[in-house]
Amino acid sequence: SSINSIQLTSTILLTASNDRTFRILDLDTQKTRIYKGHDSAVMCAKSKKFRYPVFEERVYEVIISGSGTGEIFLWRLKTAEGLTKGPYKTFCGEEDGENAHRGPVYDIQFASYRDKCLVIASSTPDSGVRVWD
Repeated sequence: SSINSIQLTSTILLTASNDRTFRILDLDTQKTRIYKGHDSAVMCAKSKKFRYPVFEERVYEVIISGSGTGEIFLWRLKTAEGLTKGPYKTFCGEEDGENAHRGPVYDIQFASYRDKCLVIASSTPDSGVRVWD
């Protein structure tokens, strides 16, 4: 399956693919974990260590992923190998109304801002940039 984006850190290689998954290769163990949950191609995914209040004020490794249909998922990584049970939080659902993407999420970034998760996603040229917190 085609790879749409990659991210390399000091410990992992993260890929987002047309097969509706993203994969994490652990550079130390050379083992791969596959994450499923999107209904369409995963166009982008980013990883970082992150302090998020709903995660009990602890620092977790998290991934945010964006799809070809405008879904944005926040995932909390596990140390265990294998499949996750799905995303921890979903952005761009029907409840987001005006903020929902109308097209693919081509790139995604997130950062901590006053103990919240700030998500910035860019989509098709006509829908521009959306921000969630």
